[in-house]
Amino acid sequence: MRFTLVLGLVLQVVALALLALLNREWGVALSVAYVMGCQALSGIAKDLTKMSAKSAVKVLVPKGDDSGLFKWVAVLTGSKNALKGAGFFLGGFLLSVFGFRGGLSIMATGVLVVLLLVLAFLPAAIGQAKKKAAFTGILSNSRASTGCH
Repeated sequence: MRFTLVLGLVLQVVALALLALLNREWGVALSVAYVMGCQALSGIAKDLTKMSAKSAVKVLVPKGDDSGLFKWVAVLTGSKNALKGAGFFLGGFLLSVFGFRGGLSIMATGVLVVLLLVLAFLPAAIGQAKKKAAFTGILSNSRASTGCH
């Protein structure tokens, strides 16, 4: 889980940095393709961090506390949507005050700070399986594991 969170944050910093390199002198087709590539990278980063956050909730809620798990998932989903709205206004503010490259640089710096905090304070073992599955068990041919009855 920590790995996917760190990877997602790194990809987000890279996507923002690459987007800041957009050149006004490029043709429309190249500019659109470049921005779409940066957005795709950013989307992958978002999915990785979201997956890590949802996994963290499952790890932190006591086993068997289904209502607590649903409550925290609802809080996480609601906060994600609230952050989207706040991010829209913050992005507009940064764009109007600092310009395109300046706003992207500030956002990349913010994500980089979060990345450094994760690296410093999130335990490496969080979300890891206590016992690793045997390789032969993953490739089992038993009827129970294949769903064929």
